[in-house]
Amino acid sequence: MPAADKLTSTFHTTGLDAEAKWRLGDAHLAGRHFYGSGDVTVGDVRAVGLDVDPNYEPERHVGIWGWPNERQEQMSLAQQLAATATLSLRPQ
Repeated sequence: MPAADKLTSTFHTTGLDAEAKWRLGDAHLAGRHFYGSGDVTVGDVRAVGLDVDPNYEPERHVGIWGWPNERQEQMSLAQQLAATATLSLRPQ
């Protein structure tokens, strides 16, 4: 789901092994623990009518933008993305 500025903050993890992906998340989540990730491709994002901004600030950062204003429409797009996502659970 988008933040108040209608941007969803994500990271480009292609080419990273699982350990490097978890380290990247730890480095950018300000001490919050996360238990998994839903991996989607740029093609998946664009197929639902959203787009990506690979600004890489910080390194590997990518924003998903183009969210509609209506919360129900946002939820519909988020559900479509979730349906295409590959779930990766963090090892305990």
